[in-house]
Amino acid sequence: MSAELEETHVPLGRRITKDGFDEQEVHELRAETQVKYYKARRKGVPLRYGRPWPLLMNCYKFIKADFLTKKHKNRERPQDVEALPLPDPGPCAMEEVDSEAAVESFLRRHLPEAERQVWLMTYGEGMKRKEIAERLGIDRGTVSARLARAEERLKALPPDELNHIR
Repeated sequence: MSAELEETHVPLGRRITKDGFDEQEVHELRAETQVKYYKARRKGVPLRYGRPWPLLMNCYKFIKADFLTKKHKNRERPQDVEALPLPDPGPCAMEEVDSEAAVESFLRRHLPEAERQVWLMTYGEGMKRKEIAERLGIDRGTVSARLARAEERLKALPPDELNHIR
């Protein structure tokens, strides 16, 4: 078993580093993962495909989740009410109307009528493709195709064009 852990020591460290942990955390997570792996093997958990890596990654998944949960719970929380951020009141009704009008105008400039109509029904009204197809009297595949084309057109726009409607 120690040979299994020895051959995965470096790749495991690289994997943990890749997940964004610092050097101390990598050391801690690697050690805890290896202990969990060792315990699992002692209980008779078999290796998948005859290799230790899949089981080791499964052990790491649980160790990482526990570690992040502990880290989140140990974060300092502000005790003073005045230190808490004020809630964002959100846009007023007038701003929402202006925002909707801006989106509508933006879409009118950049999408053909059929695509704009499907996009607004999907994202503006929250309708499902089947409902849109029934309302417009078209096939569901046509709805999907129009929506896909609309999304592609919008994704292809330069970022500065999109910024003013966000």
